[in-house]
Formats: sequence, C-alpha cells, structure tokens
Amino acid sequence: MDQKNDILWRVYLIGAAMFVFGFAIIGRVAYLQFVQGDYWKARAQELTTRTVDIVAERGNIFSADGNLLATSYPIYDLRVDAAAKSVTKAIFNRDIDSLAYQLSALFGDKSRKQYKQELTIARKRKDGYYLLKRNVTYGQLKKVKRMPIFRMGKYKGGLIEEAKSHRQKPYDLLASRTIGYYVQGQKPVGLEGFYDNILRGKNGKRVMRKISRGNWKPLRSENEIEPRDGYDVVSTIDINIQDVAEAALMKQMVLHKCDYGTAVLMEVATGEIKAIANLMRGSNRDSIYREYENVAVGKASDPGSTFKLLSAMALLEEGVQPTDSISTHGGKITFCNGVPMEDSHPGGYGTITLQRAFEVSSNTAFIGFVQKHFAKGTKKGPEAFIRRIYNTGIHQPLGIEIPGEAKPYIKNTEDKTWSCPTLPMLSLGYEMNITPLQTLAIYNAVANGGVMVKPHFIKRVLDKGQVIKEARPEILNKQICSPQTIEKLRRMMEGVVQSKGGTASSLKGLNYTIAGKTGTAVVADNNKGYKGDGKKIYRASFVGYFPADKPQYSCIVLINNPTEGQYYGNVIAGPVFKEIADKVYSTSLELHKEMDKDSLFAETGLPYMKTTFSAEANAIATKTGVPFKNPNDGLVVMETVSTKNELKMRARVSKEEFVPNVKGMGMKDALYLLENLGLSVDAKGMGKVNSQSITPGTKIEKGRKIVLNFS
Repeated sequence: MDQKNDILWRVYLIGAAMFVFGFAIIGRVAYLQFVQGDYWKARAQELTTRTVDIVAERGNIFSADGNLLATSYPIYDLRVDAAAKSVTKAIFNRDIDSLAYQLSALFGDKSRKQYKQELTIARKRKDGYYLLKRNVTYGQLKKVKRMPIFRMGKYKGGLIEEAKSHRQKPYDLLASRTIGYYVQGQKPVGLEGFYDNILRGKNGKRVMRKISRGNWKPLRSENEIEPRDGYDVVSTIDINIQDVAEAALMKQMVLHKCDYGTAVLMEVATGEIKAIANLMRGSNRDSIYREYENVAVGKASDPGSTFKLLSAMALLEEGVQPTDSISTHGGKITFCNGVPMEDSHPGGYGTITLQRAFEVSSNTAFIGFVQKHFAKGTKKGPEAFIRRIYNTGIHQPLGIEIPGEAKPYIKNTEDKTWSCPTLPMLSLGYEMNITPLQTLAIYNAVANGGVMVKPHFIKRVLDKGQVIKEARPEILNKQICSPQTIEKLRRMMEGVVQSKGGTASSLKGLNYTIAGKTGTAVVADNNKGYKGDGKKIYRASFVGYFPADKPQYSCIVLINNPTEGQYYGNVIAGPVFKEIADKVYSTSLELHKEMDKDSLFAETGLPYMKTTFSAEANAIATKTGVPFKNPNDGLVVMETVSTKNELKMRARVSKEEFVPNVKGMGMKDALYLLENLGLSVDAKGMGKVNSQSITPGTKIEKGRKIVLNFS
C-alpha cells in the first residue's frame, strides 16, 4: 500500500511539474506576444527589410553666361532578377547566347562564354538580385534595355537599374578651386562647399528587402518618399574672361618660373567676381601649375607698394595735398636709429610731390611724408594713421561665400610688437597680412566713389529654371574716406599709368585708360627670412581699374617669386592685367565710345566695302542708300573704291583654271570662291584677306592647300 501511494505521489509530482512547466511556456509566449511583441516584430523586420536613402540629384553650377561649371550626371549599377517568372525556360534558352554576346561586345570586360555562364548560374540559384555591371553610363543603359530578354520590359525582363550620381566639371581645371568640392567629413572648398545645403537637395526613402546574404532588393517599385533635387546656382564667373585670365597668368608664370600667382577681375558697382585664377606649382619645381590653393582668398601676406594707396589716403584725409613736396635724400634714408631704406631709382628723385611720389612709388618720400605727419611726438601721432586705415574696414574679413578667407592683420599701436620702425614699414605695405581679394576690394571702393562693396560669386539660385533667390550688392562701407580724397586718389592712380616715368607707363596708349598701382614687395621665405637661400624673394603685383574715366571693372594680379631676373610689378603682373582688360574691352560694347555719325566719313568719303561679288555689292549699296556705279551683276568679283560722291566698282579679272586674287574679300566670299575651284583653304584670323599663300594667276591644282591670312 505504501509502495502504491509512493508511486501515486510521484505521478502527481511529475504531473504538477509538467503543468507548471507548461504554464511557464504559455506565460512566456504570452509575454513575448503581448508585452514584447512590437519589439520582436521590429527586430524581425530589421533583419529582413531596411529603409535606405535615395540620394537627390545635386544641383548644377553655371557661369554667368550660362555655361555649366559643375554638373551631376547619372551612372547606374545593373542587376538582374534571374528568378523573374516572365522569363520562361524557353525564352531564356532561346535568347541567352545573343544576350551574352551583346553584353560582351558592349562592355568588353568578359567574354560571351563568361556572361552566359554567370547568368545561367544566377538563374539556377534563382538569384533575384544578381549584380550584372557597375557604373554603367546612360548611353550604355539604353543599349542594354534593347537587348534580348531585357527588352521585354522593366519588370518582365528582370533588369534592375540603380541610379547613382557622378559630379563632373565640364571645363576641367578652369576656376576649379573657386567651384570647389564637397566631401562628407572634409573641409568644404569653394562654391560647392559653401552652397552644399542648397545644391544637395533632400534625399528620398526606399524600403529594401533582404533576398540573400548581403543582397537587398527594393520591396516595391515606387519610393516611400521621393527625393527633391538640389537647386541650381548661377555664378558671376564669365567663362570667356576666366579662360583668358588663366591663360595669361599661366603664360607669365611659366615664362618667369614663378611659385604661385592669382588674377581677379571684379565688377566695380556690384562686386561680382567675373574671373578668378589661382595657379601654384607643386613641391617639385619642375611640376606643372594647378589650382592647389585659392591664393586670392586664402593667402594673406605683405602687400608692398599697393598699400601706398591707403597711406596716401591717410595723408590726404589729414590735409596733405598732392602738390605738397618732400626730399627723397638721394634715394637713401635711415630712420629709427639706423634702419635703412632706399628707392629703386638710383640717386632718388630729388624733392618731389606726393602725387609724383605715388606715380614713381618712392619709398623714401612716403616714409618722409608719413613720419612728418604721424610719427610719435607729432600732433596726430601713429594712432591717427591706424585709425584712418581701420576706418576703411580693410582690417576685417570680407565675409565672402568662398570658405577659407584669411583674416587680415594690420598692426596697431597696442600690438606688443609695435616698435619705432613699424609706422614707416606700414606706410610701405609691410608688417601686415592682407589677401589679394581684400586689397582689390579697397581699390574697387576708390573706383566706386568710396563705396566698398562686398565681392561675391553668385548671381542667383534657380529651381528648375525659376529664380528663387537673386543676389544683390552688399555694401561693407558706405564711404571709406571723403569724396574729395577719392577724387585725388583717382588722379594719382591715373598718373601711375599716364605720366612719364610712372611705374605702369607701359600700360599707356591703349584704346581705353587704366588707373592703378604697381607693387614689388620683398617677402619672407618661411623660416629662411627675407633672403631665402641668399637671394631676395619678390612678389610682383598690379591692381587698378578701367576705364579710368568711367570705372567698370577692377582687377588685381599678384605673382610670387619670379626667378628669371625680372621682378617689378609692371613687368611681371602688368601684362596679365592688360590681357584681361583687353579681352573685357573687346567684348563689351558699352565700354566703347560712340562714333560721331556726322564725322564718320568726313575724311574718307563714303564707307569702305570689302571686295565681294557684284550682285552682293549692288544689294548692299542699294539697301544702305549709298550711291554706286556698277555695270556688272552676278558672281563677278568686284573691287570697290570709296569717293566723296559715289562707290565705284570695277571687275577683278580672273580665269577659271587660275588661282584668283582674293585680297580684300571677306571670309565667306573667299571660301566660296576658292573651294568651288577645288582648293583646300586654311583660314587664319578674321576680317578681310590680307595675303594668300598661292600667288594669283598660278594654275590651279585640285586639292592644293591655300593659306589665307585675315586682318
């Protein structure tokens, strides 16, 4: 009986234990289902699906004249749903050979056999996301879509295209540092960096499903959230002037084997930067020049003699007149107990006026003027000089859009390093750091009647062609000095170019007038001082504006360390300035003076007409109302002679089998005539024909080359 009861108790005990265990399982299931259900469902979803960003299309950057400076274009990763039900076994077997052949021919990376083998294996594995090819262009994608199987359609053929964006600068290195770039985690550069939040747009969202280890496929064809493409930015850069600026700067730097240089062109009234070139040689002195750094924006240094404009301004504001004079002491002086300074002109300039001192850039005269009026112990003292300089705002950053602007530094009397020589050296543009763009802003203010505008690089922001933001000139200083001083400074700057012996007199005699100032600074070579490797290092510059009477554009050119013997600003920087100004003048009709119609033909009589065909000459003369005498018609080549009474025309005799005389003809007529005679024409220049390589009257040889030089 006891044994029976013992067994019974054991059964009860086991049953109770099983009941408790079962109840615990049910409780745990209930807990997982109702308490932690949402958590585990989310975890399961994470393991099988995920949400990814659809990168928005980055906006374009345009030049002021509508050319693309930076753009994004799509490239694609191509995948194949090898398990697509629409692609039956019969269709696959019928078309796989042709498909593999065309893929191999298009991409050239694998043989036909390899493509067939890989696609066959993917089909056997029922791979729904097989990677076919990365980084496919849009043109290649269009061809792939026309291939067997894939031409069945987006879903039926199993082709999956995944678009990515690739950034490109169509003009390659042109203004590349100003255009810049933006890379996540790196310091932003140029317009790409500053306007990244505008250009990048807003990413969309897409849900992806895991189909195999490491492979994900879109869960549905439509996106969860559509991306919003970035806005376009229209810059102030004129691509044609930019091209000239870079070419002119490059030519001069290669010629004189310089270290780095910059050239910037700005519109006077608005502050728009029309061109900005920055070239620098790599660590290897034989390496090519590239835009390694934005010199104009980020490289601050002693400006040298171009700062004399501000020294002259301070003097004029304190009552000194351009006609006031001072001795240059034979071109050599010492100050502050033995500190020497001399002029570039041996023997100095005798006693000269402030105007002339500016024109010839006399160091001794400027030190004399500044010491006389601002030295310690004078009525005003050096504080007055610094105050006049600071009132312009040159000691503050411009706050431009391009990242990396160097902060200017101009010593004041509270600086711990201020000493007796500081004031004289400041008057010559030393013991300070200013960027080329900051210097240009001051000269531009003088051209602008004293109004200092902020240099800027953007005209407007567009959304699908619609203007959503228009840039307006921003004034940094309403008046850097009195209007009377501005007028005097402008006359002084004109004298630098127009006066005999002025440091930039080589820029005189153009079709337009230039006002400006040269600079030839001796600069320190890092830790080697002012005589690196035993030789002085020079920085040549020229900054000014044109036309001098009605300033439209200001420009600065700065070139560091010319090593071929020449180093003065007018020789090194002046030619670059001139080439840029010539380009602007030749392409800007508003800069040209209007011709007096009444006196246009006063001396020459009736207008000149190029040598052309008789019928065309008749038509032009008739339409313009010019009296003419021409008995011929048709394709007879006519020479024209202008008189006071009528336009006389006479036939130019030529025979079909002989080379005609095309001198004086325009390009269109000359090409028409010569090519119809079977000659191959090489035209050089534009205007009218000045000379031809084959003498008129020479027997024609079909296909022979003839070179025409135009005026």
